[in-house]
Amino acid sequence: MVTSLLIGCDGTGVGIPPGSGGSFGGPGPAGGSGGAAAAAACDCSVVESATVKQPLTCVCPLGSMNEMCTTNLAALDPLTWCGSSLVSVFRETGCGKISFVLSGLSGGSRTFDAQSGELIGVTEFSDIPWGTCMASGAYGYSYGDGLDAEGCPTLKVCKLCGDIDRNGVGTC
Repeated sequence: MVTSLLIGCDGTGVGIPPGSGGSFGGPGPAGGSGGAAAAAACDCSVVESATVKQPLTCVCPLGSMNEMCTTNLAALDPLTWCGSSLVSVFRETGCGKISFVLSGLSGGSRTFDAQSGELIGVTEFSDIPWGTCMASGAYGYSYGDGLDAEGCPTLKVCKLCGDIDRNGVGTC
């Protein structure tokens, strides 16, 4: 794996060494706008099942130009995530949300409100601890409101691309 530079939504870069994961976007800045209260909400104190839970503004502050913070469903092109046999991209719909999920050893999702098309959630994960909360044992970061597959009885899933199987899910 090549060393990469993750660009946070505030335009700052974080170097990621080979083998440390984080190839889908990164943990974003700790804060953004909002002062001390926003910084406190963006710390590593809430870790559930090795996933750090933070508000969406921790990774996508208002006015962000970062691709991972695409604020409207119409502006997102999830097919740009395709191109490797090591990943698959799935579309999940249900419970008033649309989510695009990149699955592999590392990956993440972008979740949008189905009615307004607004970005409401971002997740990032890896198979090893990484990012700003690595010392807390974080394998993943969840920002905002994602699509809870287990809590959504109307969930429909299809695969946009890739070779990774997900319980026999068909193509979109």
